[in-house]
Amino acid sequence: MRALLIGMGLLAMSTVNAAFERHPPEAIIINTLPKSGSIYYWMSLGTFFKGTGSLCVHKDPDHGPPYPIAAIAINETNFRTVVDKKFLTQNHLTATPENIAMLKKYGVKKMLLHVRDPRQAVLSWLHHLKKNTIYNKWFDLPDDYIEMEFEDQVDWNIENFFKPAVQFIEDWLDFMETDDELKIHLTTFEVMIQDPVSFIQEALAFYDVDGSEFTTPLKPSSGMHFRKGLVDEWREVMTDEQKELVNSLMPERFFEIFGWER
Repeated sequence: MRALLIGMGLLAMSTVNAAFERHPPEAIIINTLPKSGSIYYWMSLGTFFKGTGSLCVHKDPDHGPPYPIAAIAINETNFRTVVDKKFLTQNHLTATPENIAMLKKYGVKKMLLHVRDPRQAVLSWLHHLKKNTIYNKWFDLPDDYIEMEFEDQVDWNIENFFKPAVQFIEDWLDFMETDDELKIHLTTFEVMIQDPVSFIQEALAFYDVDGSEFTTPLKPSSGMHFRKGLVDEWREVMTDEQKELVNSLMPERFFEIFGWER
């Protein structure tokens, strides 16, 4: 369902006069940590590449751990279409050997990788779960999850979202250290919200596209799954024990690479 809605959303948005169309030189793959402004990123590029199609390529689980971090795989049929037609695609692909092999099988040379401080992303995911009860059909949520106290929901999501989110970032950083074939443009939510115009222009430049005409950023909205767009809310709402726990689970290199603070 998500793939259909996202695909239809941009395709409808891209129904423009052919004279005003603008297409990318190759498929643009936006791979994001969930709750990092993914749809905002995708829609911003979609408004620049007018008339370009979009299709989600990851497989949604019918049931299982909290989507969408647990070993998300690529739908090969959709992926072939994206590459062949030079579409935009935004997904939450984990750095599994199978996914890496699929990227290389279809000759992908570049990818946008976008993450967020998982200590804040876990809060956004918590509120996203609360607001979108359809997920209750997909995940192994506790029967009383919605009725849990906020502190207990945070505890549950630290275990079931935060830890996989850390692993998502770790696995891609490990891959980047050992692979020199796939060029990756690594960005963060924190930088994106500070200067969205420069952020998008740099993403376009990564694909050798002149982004000087991108001068007006989109306004974040709930339709893009934006809630507050904060970066350090976790410091105010987590208990001291929770803050100590998530800090202890953050790899030291995260602070060095991304500039996140303890």
